[in-house]
Amino acid sequence: MLLTELDSPRTLVLQDKGFLVALSLLPNEPVQPSQPPSSAASSQVPAILDAGASVTFAMSKVVGIDFMSYEKYQNGGLKTGCTDSGRKPSKVEGCLGLIELEGLSFAIMINLSVMASVNPPKGVKGFGVEPVRRILQVTFHCLDCVMETDALHPSHPCYRIKKILEDGNFYFAANAGDDITSRIDLRLARAKGEFVTAYQPLARAEQYKEFGPLVTAFKYNPTLTFNFFALTPLLGGREDFTPQDQVAFDMVGTFAIPCIHGYFRQNDIKLGGNPGVLTVISRVCPNRTGTRFIARGADHEGEVANFVETETIVRTTDQIYSHVQVRGSAPFLWKEKLDPERVNVTLAPAGDSLFPFQSHFYSLFDSYRQVHIMNLLAQPNSAHPELAGEGQLLEMYEKLVDQCTSSEEEFDKKLGYQSFDIHKFKEQPGGMDNLPSQLFKDDSLVMHEFGATSIPVNSKTGEAVTDSMNAKRQGGVVRTNCRDCLDRTNLVQSLIAYFTLAVHLFQGDHADTIQERLDIDKSLRHLFADNGDRLSVIYSGAGAENSHFTATLHSSPEDDQLNKVIRDLRRKNALFIDKNKQRGYDELTGKKLKKREAWLIECETADRYILQNGVPADEC
Repeated sequence: MLLTELDSPRTLVLQDKGFLVALSLLPNEPVQPSQPPSSAASSQVPAILDAGASVTFAMSKVVGIDFMSYEKYQNGGLKTGCTDSGRKPSKVEGCLGLIELEGLSFAIMINLSVMASVNPPKGVKGFGVEPVRRILQVTFHCLDCVMETDALHPSHPCYRIKKILEDGNFYFAANAGDDITSRIDLRLARAKGEFVTAYQPLARAEQYKEFGPLVTAFKYNPTLTFNFFALTPLLGGREDFTPQDQVAFDMVGTFAIPCIHGYFRQNDIKLGGNPGVLTVISRVCPNRTGTRFIARGADHEGEVANFVETETIVRTTDQIYSHVQVRGSAPFLWKEKLDPERVNVTLAPAGDSLFPFQSHFYSLFDSYRQVHIMNLLAQPNSAHPELAGEGQLLEMYEKLVDQCTSSEEEFDKKLGYQSFDIHKFKEQPGGMDNLPSQLFKDDSLVMHEFGATSIPVNSKTGEAVTDSMNAKRQGGVVRTNCRDCLDRTNLVQSLIAYFTLAVHLFQGDHADTIQERLDIDKSLRHLFADNGDRLSVIYSGAGAENSHFTATLHSSPEDDQLNKVIRDLRRKNALFIDKNKQRGYDELTGKKLKKREAWLIECETADRYILQNGVPADEC
């Protein structure tokens, strides 16, 4: 895609596949978002744009968006009065959206990416093997004035966002129309015409009404599209295009690219002698994203910190297998003080946490149908006194579960609960090596009942047969959490992923061998170890503890020493780095103006390192 910057008035022109988009700020007084664009803004379209150009809103400013074929552009589709700035067109790979920072509006462009997916086996295409790219470099192009686009200096308004977007953990589909923001179960439901809501707490339903048809027209998963806030102005402008232009806009694909934040990696495998691809993909939810000691628990809308959907996909020449799990912070109101000696938490009263708790789980029911909680918090009577704070969280969690299951029929039918204290196994003979057998000793474990998504493949075309009677959807999801939802959570999720794969895939018609199972097991464990490291870096700034055990299922004498180094690094990040990183996340996801929870103000202390929803206590 070519990007041309024009002046008089300032305009960005994006050109790809025979079409172009022109972006320009309207010079008049901003139109309030509550006003219909067609009425108040039609007289404000500048000369650079066609009279039929759509108008969209980028925060407090109004942006005119014109879409046309290149042929129309050459014939004078863009009005005169726009002079060439003398800068040569630059090559970019796509647009991630528009944001406003420090009173200036910027278009975020992918400047460099690399292929993250493997080449699929011959004849295999579609679900589970779409080409995926990883973002390496982005640039920021100002709509207000000419300024440096690399944002390398800390004084640049986009400096913090640049550091986040270039951390190596952002991915997007290489081809227009492919979707990596939605799990295969959700894509199957859409193909079958079934209505399935994406994860979205009920408390936010009214907020999403302001987008009108935008969300329903967005065929990706808005909750797990990390740049959905930045895409909103472009998608809003798209709504005013003609139906033909909307189709063309979507077919080009590079003018508005949805991306995920998290993890993506694939390995080649064999199953039943046939080649296949094993994928682990994690999608971080942007709605309460942030850093470890700033984003904790739930907010009043039911959004939880560190909410991640992780999907394991096995794609072969004759079948598509998908299993989904989620993780997220304990879904009630709490915070944690940075304390190297013990877990020091403060909880809001249970009555204040009830609505966020219910809102969170009702949304999970809508999206995943049933939920089984795998709570890994330490018991109140733990042999580790430094973990007493985790016992407080556990007691609050179980109190809210009991209250909801006893008073709400839907909770009673759709919510399961299991507490599993990993720490106590470290003290027993055999230590952590006994964990897998202890975790799955119950033959009636709910993971077996939930199953997985399975779709047959057309042997001739290599594509999914979504209308087949044999296509099955996953019946529920396991929601795993510890305190940080990092180390213990990732370890248990890796075991659940393999357990489910072994039960539902290896017992099928595949003539798999013992060696194939061992190879898939090893590959899956290493992928989950890498997945845990990447998600831990995103949330805490350091890799995951117990990664060696996750990859090998054997502990080593060096593990404790390495874990201590990781804990020290996390504390340093919390003290010196996470504050600015949180601000970058808030700017990118549109949370920088969000009010802090009232209960945090009430229980505020003088400790300057207690961080409250992105705002250090000493700045409150």
